[in-house]
Amino acid sequence: MFTHGINEKQGGVISNFIRNVSNGVPIEIIGNGESARDYIYVEDVAEAILTPLLNSDMKYNIFNIGSGYPTTILELYHHVKHAYKKFNIDIPKPKFIQTKEHNIIKFLDTSRSTKYLKFKSRTDISNGIEKIVLWMEMNRNKK
Repeated sequence: MFTHGINEKQGGVISNFIRNVSNGVPIEIIGNGESARDYIYVEDVAEAILTPLLNSDMKYNIFNIGSGYPTTILELYHHVKHAYKKFNIDIPKPKFIQTKEHNIIKFLDTSRSTKYLKFKSRTDISNGIEKIVLWMEMNRNKK
């Protein structure tokens, strides 16, 4: 699981893409952009963590928390690009940095959390990115 949300520190792909756009730096994609991960919005993670804590029957169980769906790096780029269009900011094509790394696809089996916690991520990747971009743009000049 890879979380994303407002005020995220550097390091994650999504925050790096958004920070690059905000700073006028081109987006770089390592490899061909087909590597995929399971991204989930941080507020959804908080909800998923609280659910078993508030239910004594589930306190000591193990659950995978995630969206349950892989999103490629190239798809992330397109979601960021779409979110910035609302601010009339056009993002140029990404710069691809070649690597020998294989495409890695990681996503979680969330069937236990769906079945027992009745948990399903409420914020899809597109809406999560839009929330982050909106927050970044609203706070661009604040210190």
